[in-house]
Amino acid sequence: MNVGANTDAASFQFQNNLWYAHDAPAQSKPTNLPAAETGGIAGTDPSLANPAGGDYSIAKASAAAGKGAAGTGVTADVTGKCYAAPPSIGAYEPLP
Repeated sequence: MNVGANTDAASFQFQNNLWYAHDAPAQSKPTNLPAAETGGIAGTDPSLANPAGGDYSIAKASAAAGKGAAGTGVTADVTGKCYAAPPSIGAYEPLP
């Protein structure tokens, strides 16, 4: 994260992110966010389908499924599937 001069970092909002360092899960939680986060998940594997092969989709059992926050103006995931209520964290709703 880069916060430069004349940035009102206290106005930032962090909500319902999933932070996961696959090489060091215990160190997943960011320690230097410029504002507090609500509803975040840290250190839990989101169980992406096949990230090495470029498939970042999730299953219904993923820690990201149904843990997002509703946004404004975004109604569908990257594949065109409607976001659930509540939506999943990330660009994908779970596969059926």
